[in-house]
Amino acid sequence: MEWLGVAGIVVGLVFFVIAAMKGWNVLITSLITAVIIALTNGMDIAAAMVGGESSYVTGLAGFVQKNLLIFMGGAIMGEFMDKSGAAKSIANAVMGKVGSKSPYLVLLGIAAVGAVLTYSGISMFVAMFALIPLARPLFKECNIPW
Repeated sequence: MEWLGVAGIVVGLVFFVIAAMKGWNVLITSLITAVIIALTNGMDIAAAMVGGESSYVTGLAGFVQKNLLIFMGGAIMGEFMDKSGAAKSIANAVMGKVGSKSPYLVLLGIAAVGAVLTYSGISMFVAMFALIPLARPLFKECNIPW
């Protein structure tokens, strides 16, 4: 019976990844994934979803409580970079260094900017919000699908 639990975790994760790639709502998809994993592991669905300390809803609420300000700050910083033109300026500087001939070099340039941001002490969550407005003009210029 132990293999069924492991298989349920794998099936749940595969379902979650495929649903996310198709653009489905992440909250609903994560609930379905949690139900799949709970069923295949022989857990009580009600207790696993809204039970005590180790339930899904308790974990989700704790995650939102701990990370909401980080995500909001990163989103606001990314929007400021986009509206102020700083993202376009950085994108032009990266394009000047790596050129637009190879999409792989552009992707490496974006990864390098992300590495500099994270190694300088910026949280990766915040750095991702800063990299998105930076990457969009680079992707358009090099005809890389967004």
